[in-house]
Amino acid sequence: MRIESITKLQLMKNTFTFLVALFTMGCHPQSVDLQFFKSGFQTITDIAHPVGDARLFVVEQSGKIKILNPNQTVNAASFLTIPASSISYGIESGLLGLAFHPNYANNGYFFVCYISAAGNTVVARYSVSANPNIANPAGTVVLSIPQSLNEIHRGGSLRFSPNGYLYIGLGDNADPNGAQDINKYNGKILRINVNSSTPTTPYYSIPPDNPYVGINGLDEIWATGLRNPWRINFNRLNGDMWIADVGESTEEEINKVNPAATGLNFGWNCYEGNTAGVNCTPEPSFTFPVASYSTVDIGSGAITGGYPYTGTTYPTFSGKYFFSDLYTDQIGYISDVGGAITWSVPFTFLGGITSFGEDRNGELYVGTFSGSVYKVIDSNLATQSFARTSLELYPNPALSEVHLNAPNLKFPATANVFDVSGKWLSSQLLESATNAITTSALQSGVYLVSVTDANGATFNSKLMIQ
Repeated sequence: MRIESITKLQLMKNTFTFLVALFTMGCHPQSVDLQFFKSGFQTITDIAHPVGDARLFVVEQSGKIKILNPNQTVNAASFLTIPASSISYGIESGLLGLAFHPNYANNGYFFVCYISAAGNTVVARYSVSANPNIANPAGTVVLSIPQSLNEIHRGGSLRFSPNGYLYIGLGDNADPNGAQDINKYNGKILRINVNSSTPTTPYYSIPPDNPYVGINGLDEIWATGLRNPWRINFNRLNGDMWIADVGESTEEEINKVNPAATGLNFGWNCYEGNTAGVNCTPEPSFTFPVASYSTVDIGSGAITGGYPYTGTTYPTFSGKYFFSDLYTDQIGYISDVGGAITWSVPFTFLGGITSFGEDRNGELYVGTFSGSVYKVIDSNLATQSFARTSLELYPNPALSEVHLNAPNLKFPATANVFDVSGKWLSSQLLESATNAITTSALQSGVYLVSVTDANGATFNSKLMIQ
């Protein structure tokens, strides 16, 4: 390809920039940062996607689910809107959770959790219409749980485990004692099988190994002793279950368990994290967190649970679980086995991280109270110049081809590839926001991709070839 548009001076400048960037990257471990992805939503309570689907489905507390496409556009029509007459919206009410059936590609089913106009926690099943971007407006109530008029500690997290069961996270609804009462749904995680039904539960059945089947206690209960699980998620590769539970005034906690286990008790309200309450008699069967942090140390606290990183773009994130705190707007992470927490700097521009999402490749996103979506990145791999302009290079590491998404560049632009010595290797003309760059001729190693737009602005990113 001809490269007359690239002068020797520009090549020298890019080479120098590469060497500086490479030295900086090599001297620091992963640095958690956020890359703007899309704004314009209302308060975001969840982000989900069907298996294998490149789209992200963004849940708004007011009752809408909107489709966010990989090219950062949002469909004009909402995927689903729950009528205002059917939903109670406020504080910790509204539309709170979304989960797509593992076989969504064939049956079109997805499930939502919302607080009804009557104040009940409702789990409902919907289906997609003939238009893959629009759901059928009529849903079927699977489970309706009466709540008090207190609008806090609702939970509302929905996730399917690898074994196909639907897990439902419910807060204690400001009834701390209820979390240990096996005849109340509050402060529990429920587990149901939505692939079969019974005469008494027409839209689901009870997994036979749920702990209270055939004895005293509600059959749907899988685990007890939670204050407000915000959120529950699964490792898509190995099935590990992660539960973030909001504390009261002492600790925020993170639990990691095997979803095949049953009858777990996470200790609330006898324990808050690892801290015993007054007149509390510890039970040897309590399940204690793999990590926790003090709300006193950070001034306040409300954990927002996230995901273990299972993507490939940021190798240094591998084996870490990511989460946040609503009040500090910091991203935290721990090892896959738990332990000490590492915190990012506060992202004071966010206004509250309310949810995490994961795309089909295992890359992570956060949704905010103010209605924006950001991608979680390692700023030492995707350099700041890319992050600031929403340029995306994926997959990274790459094999034979890497994709460049550059929605905000002035075209035509040019992408140049350099090796670790700063030697120019190839160039490609870019005339649209989405491009594929062939890397099959590159050997395994580290490279720099340098993009120069029509205005002469240059943006650099590290690229790893496997």
